Amino acid sequence: MQKVADEPLALLAYNSRNIGESNQGEVVDKAMDSHASDMYKILVEADKLRLDILKRMIDILTPLQAVEFQVASKKLQLCLHEWSKRRDIQMGILIQIITHLPVTRCEWLRDWSNNLCTRG
Repeated sequence: MQKVADEPLALLAYNSRNIGESNQGEVVDKAMDSHASDMYKILVEADKLRLDILKRMIDILTPLQAVEFQVASKKLQLCLHEWSKRRDIQMGILIQIITHLPVTRCEWLRDWSNNLCTRG
């Protein structure tokens, strides 16, 4: 017999909706909990790997190069953040958020987004 963990999560969720059995929801919950736990472990390991690589790179570089590398990394991060905000505005995501906020809380945000949109 095939283990529940071997079944794709989407198939489990689909079957639980169609069958309507009370215990099927528990099966889906257990599978999702297991999947979430596995994903968490992967993210923790990925963070450890990134930190280890960063430490090794810093060890290879001279102190000045290490500082320049860190500054360039931060600049890249900030540029990507700004780009993603502009893209969100262009896609209308921020506009949707603004229209659902009370006027008193978002006037500055509307002005800010209008300025960004007109700058292109």
